[in-house]
Amino acid sequence: MYRVLYRKYRPQTFTEVVGQKHVTSTLQNELEAGRLSHAYLFTGTRGTGKTTCARLLSRAVNCLAPKDGNPCNECEICKELLDGTLLDVIEIDAASNSGVDNIRDLCEEANFTPVRAKYRVYIIDEVHMLTTQAFNALLKIMEEPPSHVIFILATTEVHKIPATILSRCQRFDFHRLPAEQIAAQITDIAKQEGADIEPEAAALIARIADGAMRDALSLLDRCLAQEETLTAQSVTRAAGLAGKEHLFALTDCFARADTAAALQLLNELHTESCDMEQLCSSLLFHLRDLMIVKTVKSAEEILICTREDFLRFAEQSKAFSLERILQGLHILEDALFSIKREMNKRILLELCFVRLCADRLENDNLALAARIAALEEKIDALQSGTVPVPAHKKITAGSFLSFEEEEAAKAKETAQAKQKDPPPLLPPNPEKIPEKEAPEQGLLFPTEPESPALSADSAQWDAVFAALQSVSPALYSMFADLPVSFQNGAFFVLSEHPALEQLLRIPAHRSALETAMKTAQIEVCPLHFSNGAEVPSLPKTPASPLSGLKQKINTIESQL
Repeated sequence: MYRVLYRKYRPQTFTEVVGQKHVTSTLQNELEAGRLSHAYLFTGTRGTGKTTCARLLSRAVNCLAPKDGNPCNECEICKELLDGTLLDVIEIDAASNSGVDNIRDLCEEANFTPVRAKYRVYIIDEVHMLTTQAFNALLKIMEEPPSHVIFILATTEVHKIPATILSRCQRFDFHRLPAEQIAAQITDIAKQEGADIEPEAAALIARIADGAMRDALSLLDRCLAQEETLTAQSVTRAAGLAGKEHLFALTDCFARADTAAALQLLNELHTESCDMEQLCSSLLFHLRDLMIVKTVKSAEEILICTREDFLRFAEQSKAFSLERILQGLHILEDALFSIKREMNKRILLELCFVRLCADRLENDNLALAARIAALEEKIDALQSGTVPVPAHKKITAGSFLSFEEEEAAKAKETAQAKQKDPPPLLPPNPEKIPEKEAPEQGLLFPTEPESPALSADSAQWDAVFAALQSVSPALYSMFADLPVSFQNGAFFVLSEHPALEQLLRIPAHRSALETAMKTAQIEVCPLHFSNGAEVPSLPKTPASPLSGLKQKINTIESQL
């Protein structure tokens, strides 16, 4: 019967384990010195060798003729362990044996001495799946174990294991395997299988495996089932990925803000049965590579790609600012998180590209920073004279002044224009009534007035006061006995109680009074308090700093 590659090429000694030298060397030294612990904990991501090292350790402690801490694999004990016929080494899957009764049975069996081997070894895989009661039952025997028992616990989620268990184990952390080591191992195994593999294909398999040797071997097995000569294209087809040409093309659409071309490419890839989740993940790594090229001097040492692809990354990174790359990473990460949970992955990825190409739809800090960076690049190009500027879009110094400086400059230009123009010979048309200037913004004055200016009678307050009865009975009772007058576009409350003024500073009360004014169809205007003499208006409501920044960006972009 055919054996899959990750089982066929499973390491048989600690020396053959790839990428975990810090674990295997320590275990070999302990075995040679005879300083064995009663409990070991192997933790790390999937496919890094936890179960393999657990089996090697169970053979090494019982081997009749160990060699440099490695099992000989030739004695009777080793052969029985390789065949799975020795009853003194028990492997338990905690995912299907997670109850307290399973652990109680294990504890009862542990009290018996081994039948043939020196140690009775219990390998508990995915130990984090045990229930709280099961952990409590396991705790007692791990605290005072028999001398002939060794526990080897393996898990991918060490944070779920109680601290009482962790403190009684000798912990070993298995690292993700470097891509270079995975690619070298893949190349060696492919040669043993009689297949030819290109370096680019081995590097792509190592990159997809993401540090897990078992995933790399499973993908290699799938590729070898299709053809014996492996190229990057064959690996791409076997893994269901978009080719690098499509990744570069989609990223070019992002750089040009070409939404139509991006959606057309996505439609073609969807027709070819490309996995949208894998495509989103590949694009995320593609932008990550651009970020590395943009920020690291020795980027070629970090990226897993050929020299030709690295030059393409370097060339494509020139079309992006770092802020725009970070914005793209943020949008793709959000899309990948949503795609994992939704059924229609194509629509989510299309929406993602609409957001990527139409940056004006984004209002977060990353999007604004990307737009500012793009403006700075255009300004530098204009100042250096590399980009011609149309006459109607010449940028003046005032375009980059603050808002206050721009308003002052506009007022100065208007005054100069009035001085140059001759005075009117006829009085203004009496039918045209000049618009009343807006009063100074106070606590209750909005940015844009919603109705014409108020009249000077006190009937306006009566309507507001009547609306308060339904909007806020508490405020209605506060203003019940207070005289209110209207002067110069503002209400003045005659009151000697400063507490009322403090109460209206509360946002809920201020909002209720504004709602009452709108309900009474009265323009929202300032509200002052006076004990017979006028007092300054209340503090202005602070405006959002992003609103002014967005307005400034839109103004400069329209000029560019």
